[in-house]
Amino acid sequence: MKQFNETLNDLVNKLNSIKEAKGNEMDKDVERWKWGRFVSSNYFLLSLFKDFGIKERHRLIGFDNFKAKQGSDKDNVLKICKNYVNKRDRNLFIYGDVGAGKTHLAVSIAKEVLKSFVSVIFVEASELFLKWRSLYDNPALDEERFVKLLIGVPLLIIDDLGKHKINDFIEEKLWLVINGRYERMRPLVVTSNYSPMELERLFVNNGEAIIDRILSGCEVIKLEGNYRRLKGVK
Repeated sequence: MKQFNETLNDLVNKLNSIKEAKGNEMDKDVERWKWGRFVSSNYFLLSLFKDFGIKERHRLIGFDNFKAKQGSDKDNVLKICKNYVNKRDRNLFIYGDVGAGKTHLAVSIAKEVLKSFVSVIFVEASELFLKWRSLYDNPALDEERFVKLLIGVPLLIIDDLGKHKINDFIEEKLWLVINGRYERMRPLVVTSNYSPMELERLFVNNGEAIIDRILSGCEVIKLEGNYRRLKGVK
């Protein structure tokens, strides 16, 4: 029995060594499989978000060319965002004035996460609700599946929330998605020109609950001032 246990322990140790040596490759294979399964099962609805929402104007954007103006701690901001790419274990709320670099950081996060074969939907808030309204004009599109897609995608990024008027329709749909992701512990990135408290006041009825869900276990980044836009980057 002693010899058997020693042999078994040796085998376990060897397997652990192999797993440690090839852990990254195995993890990548699993992520690729999950990515392929998610895309194939949601292919039709994902067509509403071409290239996962990453547009041509975003092609030059990345962490390496983020320019922060005086007042923002560039190194710390980049550190938080890069760590978020790897962990994605909480929500992230980025706010600041127009041109402060919020979208730049959000797009950079999306692009880096996609490199790991993890599905992302990046969408500007007003565009999201235009797509939502279009469901009612196309009988081939199913609102329930659309909601499940927004709740189920591994990472959802909503850009410029509060830029346009928030009415009852937007508030109702936003609650469905944000609360659904909260219940399933799926991460959400939100950018806004407004602080969480200011944004709460823009909602019609349910602002307190919506902001509470966003801020639950959330990292908040405030960007100061404006940053110089790169040539070709909007």
